[in-house]
Amino acid sequence: MVSRLSREVEFHRHFCLASSSMNKSFRPLRATLYVLFSLYLLPLCLKAQREAGTVNVARIMEKVFTYPARLGLSVDDYSADIYMQFGFRTTRRSRYARFLPGFFRFEPGTNDYFGENHLRLNVHKNAGNDIHELGYFCTYSHAEQLRKDAAIHFMPNIYDSNLFTDRLLSPLNRRNRRFYRYSEEKVLVGNKSDSIVRLRIEPRFYNTQLVTGIVDVDTLMGSVRNYSFYFFYDLSRLHVSGRLGRDSIHSLFPERITVASHSSVLGNKLSANFLGTVKYDFSVKHDSIAVRPRRRRFDLTERYSLRVDTSSSIRSEAYFDTLRTYPLPAEARLAYDAYHEKLTFRRQDTTSLATKSSGLEQTVDFLTDRHRWTLGDNGQLRLPAILTPEMFAWSKRKGFVLQTRMRLEVPLGQKMRLMFTPKASYSFTRRQFYWRTPLILTFAPAYDMQISLETGRGNDIYNSKQADDVRAEMQGTSDYETLDNLLSQYDFNFYRDLYANLDYAFSPVSGLRLEAGMRYHRRSLMGWHENAGLHGIQRYIRSFAPRFHAEWTPCLYYYRDNLGHKVPLYSRWPTLRFDYEHGIPVGRIRSRYERMEFDAAYVLPLYALRSLYLRLGYGLYTKRGKGYFLDYDYFCDENLPEGWHDEMSGRFYALGSRWYNESRYYARLSATYESPMLVFSRLKFLSRIVQRERIYVNIVSLSSLTPYAELGYGLTTRILDVSAFVGLAPGYTTSLGAHVVLHW
Repeated sequence: MVSRLSREVEFHRHFCLASSSMNKSFRPLRATLYVLFSLYLLPLCLKAQREAGTVNVARIMEKVFTYPARLGLSVDDYSADIYMQFGFRTTRRSRYARFLPGFFRFEPGTNDYFGENHLRLNVHKNAGNDIHELGYFCTYSHAEQLRKDAAIHFMPNIYDSNLFTDRLLSPLNRRNRRFYRYSEEKVLVGNKSDSIVRLRIEPRFYNTQLVTGIVDVDTLMGSVRNYSFYFFYDLSRLHVSGRLGRDSIHSLFPERITVASHSSVLGNKLSANFLGTVKYDFSVKHDSIAVRPRRRRFDLTERYSLRVDTSSSIRSEAYFDTLRTYPLPAEARLAYDAYHEKLTFRRQDTTSLATKSSGLEQTVDFLTDRHRWTLGDNGQLRLPAILTPEMFAWSKRKGFVLQTRMRLEVPLGQKMRLMFTPKASYSFTRRQFYWRTPLILTFAPAYDMQISLETGRGNDIYNSKQADDVRAEMQGTSDYETLDNLLSQYDFNFYRDLYANLDYAFSPVSGLRLEAGMRYHRRSLMGWHENAGLHGIQRYIRSFAPRFHAEWTPCLYYYRDNLGHKVPLYSRWPTLRFDYEHGIPVGRIRSRYERMEFDAAYVLPLYALRSLYLRLGYGLYTKRGKGYFLDYDYFCDENLPEGWHDEMSGRFYALGSRWYNESRYYARLSATYESPMLVFSRLKFLSRIVQRERIYVNIVSLSSLTPYAELGYGLTTRILDVSAFVGLAPGYTTSLGAHVVLHW
């Protein structure tokens, strides 16, 4: 472009010289040609200027991307001493904001608060961060979550792929450049050896994973001197700015940081400002995983020794008198004095109007908050909120479902713990109540040994004889709609299932879990009457079976908690499961069967917060006696999921519940692709609402139905998860399913 422009300008110069010798009678024509030529050259000049500027910005950004590598600057472990002052203003217009997940707790009216915090941060590469709170003081007693959220913005390496948190993509990392546009805003004044240019950064599309901002860059070295980023995070608009160090490794980290956030929901407003300084210590070293002894290679306990510790935090204003790196603002001093006066007044008059007026607030807190009580030295009782939307779920097939859970932990000595974690679910459409009451005793933490006893109610189910009868009627039929009608019209005799499981489990090595136990089922015919007995239908069918279970995750990294139990972290390999169950006759129990199931699950993390989930499973009954039930562990109509958010586990939402107990074998493949930047999360008005999107592919092969597939799409917001599925089968493509889970 530049060479072409040079030729055009040279031609224009010769044209002007030649035209000057023309006769005066040709002057109007000469003027017209001159104007036309100028109009022709103007866009070429502007385009060349833009491209020259683009080349210059691209050259500068290339220096920024390679700055740490060119200078050999890298750090795996370090510690930081953080001091911050913060002030925030709240305005409450409605009390319904308390139902939003993680939202701030407001007091009536308009209130101004101030506080200070002193933190010690330990950062371990590939292991996480430890935060030790040394001191804290605030004029508002419910600011804990606010200060924890702000602390993450005080520990960035802005050249990493993620900024502040794993939910933000740094524009100063080469891998993220396809998500951003860079342009020159202005050149700042510098000396002969120090030229600073200010660059503007804008995302190529709207998404909460991306930031907007400006950076001041040293054009000679490519180091960033200052940054200022704007982004949307957890219902808040944030502005984070920082000034980086100047020497060697310090040039990767900010020394002075300011954070400003603003949120407004349902008329409730929260504005907060944080100002802090950070001092780093890069002499912290840990042994490399690659050179550690093999028996300790996957044990990251020393790197996970502390997550967030506030046990020894000093809650006094006087603690900060000698710690402040800059003076306390005048408005903060006034807020401190007012807080102390108010505290003194409450101590003198415990029946003040302020205390009496808080009765309604305490009632709302009791109904809508989770509760935790301490029992003994280390025992805990955890209860869910009495009124919370996360108790509800809806699907097209099951209708409205109410679910809840609780957790009780009781220590039995230093190395033993008893846990009771009951779960319950009620389906309003089916009018059925499901429950599980697992009682777990853990001991010998070096091998994670445990003994568990679980009782509960399983799915209503029909026995194998009825499955054989309906399977015979399905012979020769491949059309899914006809098969589904046969299942729907068949008059099944359903049994209500009550079960008890007793298991012993331990982990001999990292990643390997072995489990052995017994299964007992007591199934009773629903709607029993004398005519059923006359036709040879059993009212009660009992079964007893030893069971063996093995689970192996190769190269599983873990850390040990305070009691010494292994807490799994991550692995780059799939998790393999094998389950074997063999029914034997005991006393009056005559149920004989043999069941085997294989299952493999793998989560492949992709760049930019994307992931691919794969699951492959196969199960079959190798021996089939009289009166047994086709009841699989990994392919079943789940009514008590392990978590509120388990759509990625390969569940089928459009497949009828009776299909789960029809086939003597099954083979299935499930795949889920998850991305925070798929379709709707790129739109301007939806990017702040849609956090993640998913595409589902679930395929299963049964004896009378091969193949059956479900394709689905789902999205996650801060309030709920929504998924929709369509079933695909031979001769039928209109089976629809949907699933909604509230999860705050």
